[in-house]
Amino acid sequence: MKALKGFNTVAAVVVAFLMAGIMLVSGYVLWSNTRVYRAAGDVYRSLLDLKPEGGEPGKDSRTAFEALRAVNPDILAWLTVDNTGIDYPVVQAADNAYYMSRDVYGEFSLAGSIFLDYRNSSDFSDPHLIIYGHHVERGLMFGDLDKYRDPDFFADNKSASIITDQGQYDYTIIATADALDSETRLFDPSHWNGDFEGFCTFLEDNAILLRSETLEELRAYPQSSQIAVLVTCTSGQTGSRFVVILYRHIEPDNPPEPTETPSEEPAETPTETPTETPAETPTETGEPTETPEPTDDHPDTPVTYDSDFRWVFATIILCSMIIIAVTVLTRKKE
Repeated sequence: MKALKGFNTVAAVVVAFLMAGIMLVSGYVLWSNTRVYRAAGDVYRSLLDLKPEGGEPGKDSRTAFEALRAVNPDILAWLTVDNTGIDYPVVQAADNAYYMSRDVYGEFSLAGSIFLDYRNSSDFSDPHLIIYGHHVERGLMFGDLDKYRDPDFFADNKSASIITDQGQYDYTIIATADALDSETRLFDPSHWNGDFEGFCTFLEDNAILLRSETLEELRAYPQSSQIAVLVTCTSGQTGSRFVVILYRHIEPDNPPEPTETPSEEPAETPTETPTETPAETPTETGEPTETPEPTDDHPDTPVTYDSDFRWVFATIILCSMIIIAVTVLTRKKE
C-alpha cells in the first residue's frame, strides 16, 4: 500500500508539472499571436494618414510618396482591395525573403509586409505583377483574401486599385485559384512575356472562381493588358498558395510598344530597315521561343499566422483528463 501511495504521489506531481508546463506554453502561444496581430494593426494604422490620394499624378501625389519614402525608401505603391481590410503600402527589396519578416519600417515583425516580387519592375509597368503577403487572421495583411473563396462575395466585390507616384491604376478581380508555390505560370513574372492567351486557358482550367466577361476582355486585348497576382498561404497546407488575380486594361493614352513598324519601312532609308526589323520581330510575334528556363527562385511565401489554438485547447483538455483519471484511481486505491 505504501508503495502504491508513493507511486500515486509521484504520478500526481509529474502530471501537475506537466500541466503547468502546458499552461505556460499555451499562454506564450496566445501572447505571441496577440503580439503579431497588434503589431500588424498598429504599424499600418500609423501609416493610413500618409495614404496617397488617387487620380492623376501631380504635386499632391508626389508629396504623398515623398512622405512615405521618408518612412522607408522601399515603399513603391499603395494597394487597396475594396470592401476588405487590405489597404497597405507595397514595398520591394532585393529578394523576396527580406520583407517576409519585416514591417514597413524595416523592423522585425512576424506579420511581415505586403511586397512586390523583386523580379518585377519597381514602376509597376510589367504585364505580370506578383504581390505577396502573410495570411494573418482578423483581416490583417492578406488574411481577407479568403473572403474571395465565397462565390457571393466574389460576385459582389470586384474592384481594387494600386496607387503609385504616377497615379492610380484601377483593377478588376478576374479570378481566384489554389496553386503550388512552384507554379511558374503564376509565380514567374516573365512566363507569358505579355501574351496572355495561354494564361486565359490556364485560368479556365484552374480557377476556383472566374469572371467570364473580364476573361474575354483579357483575351481580346492580350498585348495591352496587365495582371497582378495577390499571393498568400493556404492555412495548414505546406507549399500551397491561394491567389486572387487582378486585371487591368491599359488605357489608349498609355499603350504598349507600337507594332506597326512594317508600314513605315518604305518611307525609311533601305539601310536602316534591316537593322530595325530583326530587333522588333521577336517582341511582335509573342511566340514562346524565349520561354524562360525554370528556376528554383520561387519565393517562399510567408507562413500562415492564424489564431487557430485548437491544438492548445486539445492539449489542455487531454492533460485535464489525465489528472482526473489519476485522481480517481488514487482515491479508489485508498
